[in-house]
Amino acid sequence: MKKITKRLFAIILAVFFVVTLMPAVSYNKKVDAATENVYATTATTDSITIKWAKQSDAVKYYIGYGSSYTKASEMADAKKYPVSKSTDTYTIKNLKAGTNYCIYVKYATKSSTYVWSVGSTDAGTIGKKISVFDLDSYSSPASGTGKASFEVDWKRIESADGYQYEVYSNGGTKLTTQTTSSNYFYYTEAKHNATYKIRVRSYVEINSKKKYSEWSAYYYVISQPYISSAKINSKNQLSLKWEKVSGATSYEIWVSSSNGIIGYQKLATTTGTSKQIAKIDGKAFSKSKYYYVIIRAVKKVGSTNRYSGSSYYTTIK
Repeated sequence: MKKITKRLFAIILAVFFVVTLMPAVSYNKKVDAATENVYATTATTDSITIKWAKQSDAVKYYIGYGSSYTKASEMADAKKYPVSKSTDTYTIKNLKAGTNYCIYVKYATKSSTYVWSVGSTDAGTIGKKISVFDLDSYSSPASGTGKASFEVDWKRIESADGYQYEVYSNGGTKLTTQTTSSNYFYYTEAKHNATYKIRVRSYVEINSKKKYSEWSAYYYVISQPYISSAKINSKNQLSLKWEKVSGATSYEIWVSSSNGIIGYQKLATTTGTSKQIAKIDGKAFSKSKYYYVIIRAVKKVGSTNRYSGSSYYTTIK
């Protein structure tokens, strides 16, 4: 009886080890290969080229891609894009610029109707030329030789791993080249009453190499002029003087009699740095009233006018 008990215990123990320690195997599919088996090798604005680890029993490969791994997997299962077993690379074409894609590679064998997975990856196409910029701030106007700063931002590219930007003086001297992971940058070495040229390009990083978009057209950052004198003179004219902005081709004078926020009228445009204005709303200026003045610098580039900010105003009474 003891021998039987010991033998039964040994059998139970052996079954326990077999069940608990053997790796789990699914009999209706193979274990997926690691995602490193598939990776991107290069990209353009409308294509991504991928490479994968060849499978010894493959008779055909199938490519799937989409905005999610589920969609990519379903496309591969549908066998829409078959690839010869003799190759291990494929270029997915007609993609949207600046977009991220999930990618699956699967394969078929002779012995099964099931499509097995080689692996998956994600990659992005190179973005188009950046065209939408915004001058978020410029710490001006001010007088003197102290430093100013400005912030420039642009429309984000979905697939971008980062951006490279260059800052030039108005005369064309390159001042800095930097990279950033954000769709904006601060430049803290600016001067008051100056003009700068900016250009930006995005990049995607594939195999530790940056693939760049085209450079943007130059975006002009122009300091708002510093008003050095503003008064109502003895002839009840608005008399203004301001400092020259390097690179500006003209100046616009905007005046409000309401408050510093609304009601501005463009009363004059001049190429000089001083101006007397006789009337507002058909009437002479009054020393008993408040007026709010903004001067905006203009730079003509080809047939297009580029403008400074207009966030600073001067109050006159």
